[in-house]
Amino acid sequence: MEAEDEWMHYCSEPRTKQFVLCNIKDVKEIPSRKYPIPYDSLYLFDTVQLKNVIYFSGGGTPAIEAAPEQFYQIMMRVTLKPGMEIVVDKLASMNVVRANHAMIAANSKLLFVAGGTNTAGNISSCEEYNIATNKWREVAQLNEKKKWISLCAYKGRYLYAFGGSTLSSATESKGTDLIECFDTNNTTAKVWEKITISTGKELWKSCFFVGSVTVADNRIILFGGVADDSERNNCIGFDPIKKTMAKQESILSADAFYRTKPGIRSDKIMIVGSHDADLHMYNKATGKWELMLRKIWNPEFGFQLKCDTF
Repeated sequence: MEAEDEWMHYCSEPRTKQFVLCNIKDVKEIPSRKYPIPYDSLYLFDTVQLKNVIYFSGGGTPAIEAAPEQFYQIMMRVTLKPGMEIVVDKLASMNVVRANHAMIAANSKLLFVAGGTNTAGNISSCEEYNIATNKWREVAQLNEKKKWISLCAYKGRYLYAFGGSTLSSATESKGTDLIECFDTNNTTAKVWEKITISTGKELWKSCFFVGSVTVADNRIILFGGVADDSERNNCIGFDPIKKTMAKQESILSADAFYRTKPGIRSDKIMIVGSHDADLHMYNKATGKWELMLRKIWNPEFGFQLKCDTF
């Protein structure tokens, strides 16, 4: 995403089939707009936002009576127009059917998806999407077949994959502590590079649903997530240059981060937790977290923010 965002988004519970756009100019009160998910997938998809455009990829629909669970390779684009109107376009489909995957923009030209699940179980497949040509191509594979990975872009070129789950069962999960890196300029690589932490390795443990954002040239922050069947509130600073980790101030409420994307400004980062729907804010200058609003979205009672329904 760009250095200064006006909007961020997150996806609400699957049964509502909605995504939410939040204006982040004023963090005191965030006007929200909710819209229907633009295609057949009900859950397990992932998204990328570039300014006023959101890309949706993959996902699935649950098993219903005699019909088995379905997975998709579809790609859709939602463009936010003046007056909060949205326009939906169908784009080229991925090469591999997948759900529970991770999707990210390396830069303004290339999007990537990594891992996930389909009828074969967990997959290690990764693909690159060229926005200008509307084409997908398969690239280097992950070292593990896994889902629920946290992807982070660094310097518009490198992708880091943190954690994930290596179990295929929909009701079971097993986190991994593997950290992998992919150089998007290396078109001949067969697998991602495994990263060995030189200092601070004890801070990192097997987990999934971790939040990860680049906050400086020498720091990616990793926060929250699920480990040992519990949500965490810790925050770790990872230095991609020195391959070290250091403890940072914890988020103020344990949470997980899945199908939710940060809003990034020059001085702060905001992100909505996917389990507790709390709005977390990270101050880049102080390295401290704030809890701006609790329970932005509630499956029983709807939104607690000011919102308009379309």
